[in-house]
Amino acid sequence: MPEVQRFFRTRHEDHYKIYNLCSERQYDLQEYFPRVERFPFDDHNPCPLDLLGLFCASVDEYMAEDPSNVVAVHCKAGKGRTG
Repeated sequence: MPEVQRFFRTRHEDHYKIYNLCSERQYDLQEYFPRVERFPFDDHNPCPLDLLGLFCASVDEYMAEDPSNVVAVHCKAGKGRTG
């Protein structure tokens, strides 16, 4: 986790948001990152359409706030939901 924190602090300070899709484990990423939003759904399953719309709207809103903003999408292993 320290390497990921350092990456965002040095390359995108105050311009990044983490999206957590993991439903299997609940943990507080906000102790590591200032902006985190959860859109949980089960691995190896399609994202529910209503959740997908909310996720896309949130990303769009954050990206529109500043041209320097970036997002990172986090899940358990990076294969089923985001792979």
